[in-house]
Amino acid sequence: MIFFTLPEGDISVGLPHVLEISPTDAAAFGQLFADYELLPPFRQPDRNSYALTEAERNASELTRWAGRKCPSGRVMGLANKGWMRGEPQDGGWIGWMIKPLGRWSLIMEIDEGFTVGMSPAELSAEQLLRKLWLWEGKAESYGWGVIQHRKRSSPYSMPSPPAS
Repeated sequence: MIFFTLPEGDISVGLPHVLEISPTDAAAFGQLFADYELLPPFRQPDRNSYALTEAERNASELTRWAGRKCPSGRVMGLANKGWMRGEPQDGGWIGWMIKPLGRWSLIMEIDEGFTVGMSPAELSAEQLLRKLWLWEGKAESYGWGVIQHRKRSSPYSMPSPPAS
């Protein structure tokens, strides 16, 4: 076992966020943990990250994940990570999630969606990711009429990328 003493003073030790370092450095951190048989208390250097392609940076809709299925619980869990549930429609149905990004909002349209007050046991096992796109506007003012008339959508390269 290796021990060392930190110098006196206001010292802190931390791990870099995966988006703040290169994939090579992230792999090196992962190898360092493996070499010393350290189990980090949370996933950090080895977590997945996805860079936008040039075509994606110049598009208003991100199609890479369109048509993929995702566990319903993970989609609903986005509400605990800064996403908002879409505005309930007829019968309390919610068919999208929104990530506020300042004056922009990231919209994720899902199918079959869920209803207000639905328990996890009532959810279908998976949600179909239909569309992911950037909308210029506050998340709180986004509604179904906007989906029908996406005149204010813009390329992904417009806002500063989120840190996480």
